[in-house]
Amino acid sequence: YQRRVHGTLSECLFFFAMKALSRFAAQRATSQLRFAATKPAEATAVAQDVGYVQQVIGAVVDVAFEGGVPPVLNALKVETEGLDITLEVVQHLDPKTARCIAMSTTDMLRLRTPVRNVGGQIT
Repeated sequence: YQRRVHGTLSECLFFFAMKALSRFAAQRATSQLRFAATKPAEATAVAQDVGYVQQVIGAVVDVAFEGGVPPVLNALKVETEGLDITLEVVQHLDPKTARCIAMSTTDMLRLRTPVRNVGGQIT
């Protein structure tokens, strides 16, 4: 006669991990809502307008923004040191980083170069 235990150890660990994760997600969501309610709207708009080049791989450019990334398909402009490059946002890597495609060569594009959000699509 062998006694069967209801639930294995891995099932119990999975249950407790999921319970802790859901509790953590709920706490984080409420703290983000509280933070967003105290943040002025103007500061968010200004912070979202300028980002900085984080990585360049050929025609692919990753741009980091302080306040949040612009929507997908938005145009970004690099206008410094004789450069005039138009970028298009194609993917959000995380809440502060956008992956973009350059519409011209990225030669001489340096890290931490300021990038301006045009506010609309490429025209």
